[in-house]
Amino acid sequence: TKIKSSRLSLNFAIPYTNKSKLTILTVPMVEEKDLNTGIKFEVEQQTGEKFLGHKTLWKKSYVFEADNKMEILFSAMQSSLIASISKFKTMNWKINKVIFQPVVLERLSKGNDVIIDLGYKKTKLYLYKEGRLREVESFDFGYKGLEDKVTEYLKENEIPLEEEFYDFVDKLYIPNGFDEENILLQ
Repeated sequence: TKIKSSRLSLNFAIPYTNKSKLTILTVPMVEEKDLNTGIKFEVEQQTGEKFLGHKTLWKKSYVFEADNKMEILFSAMQSSLIASISKFKTMNWKINKVIFQPVVLERLSKGNDVIIDLGYKKTKLYLYKEGRLREVESFDFGYKGLEDKVTEYLKENEIPLEEEFYDFVDKLYIPNGFDEENILLQ
């Protein structure tokens, strides 16, 4: 079946990097219209950073009725990134959403979870409580470092490499056996 390009809808999950910001803050409960004008200012006051040249988004994460407060998940992406992505419009593709990867992963979280994003040079831990993003940690160690350490260990101990490292790691992924209720490695 052919898919017409004009019917494609693109959704971009942007990874959390040092060029983006993700902040969780607690604010008093106020009207939605007041939040829209005050959230960016509040984050700038708390972090000491200015978000010029950034597209900012926020969402309510938790509401503490008893304290008349709420928790807000605030994100900021460089506008130049959004501009680059918008060039896809020239291909007659509809850009549906541009959203942070940790927020997308929040949809997989059902409770108190840790999601590990093993990147090539960095690893990120996304910590969720009751299905909501609570914290993001980043470490300067990724797939490349893992490969180097395993290769070094094999050489030092004169253990022959039975298969390519990439083939071994590929077996750890969940390409076909993904079951959202019961994730199993094959």
